[in-house]
Amino acid sequence: MTVKTLAEINKGEKVTIKTLAGGKSFKEKLVNLGLLPGVEIEVVSTTPKGPFILKIRDSKIVLGYGMVQKILVA
Repeated sequence: MTVKTLAEINKGEKVTIKTLAGGKSFKEKLVNLGLLPGVEIEVVSTTPKGPFILKIRDSKIVLGYGMVQKILVA
């Protein structure tokens, strides 16, 4: 199992969050959105160095490139 940042994942791929590599407020923000270790997410849309649209359960959320670089997935 290879661990990558979410920024390295392609459109249409499903991955599981392994670690949130950021400060306390960053982690709290993601946990409040439902993004925590063990949760499966699907990358709906990506743009180079731009926003990522993610599907988590029955919801879609948008995260900036800086944020997805701090989310480790497998």
